[in-house]
Amino acid sequence: MLPWSTATARLGQLVVPGTLALALGLGTAPALREPLAVGWGVAVLAGLAVGASVLAAAVRWVTGRPPDYGRPLISSPAGAVPTNLYGSVVRGFDILLVGTGPLLLSPDATGAMTSILLCAGVLGYLAGRRDRVTA
Repeated sequence: MLPWSTATARLGQLVVPGTLALALGLGTAPALREPLAVGWGVAVLAGLAVGASVLAAAVRWVTGRPPDYGRPLISSPAGAVPTNLYGSVVRGFDILLVGTGPLLLSPDATGAMTSILLCAGVLGYLAGRRDRVTA
């Protein structure tokens, strides 16, 4: 509807959820300061990393491809299930682990910045990718 590319429109749609996710991350900074035994600067960076991870996981969840009923189906007690539907159960959690992994392994400024950069890369990829249209 707008004269923008798909990537620009997707990035525009991330403004409000991104602001809320980063506010959530900043809200976790006081709770992260004492368990990580770090100063306020590193705690704020860790909070931003948490917010960025939440945002990247949410974007991964909602930008996933829908079930493809044109592919082979697997028989289950509930009926036929598309094969790509089983992978969508962990969609979002995988990015959450990728985003928080460096922070868990290295709870300092380096781990927080690595988490933020990984989440920025994931967001850039998810917002910029082109959806394939099958005819």
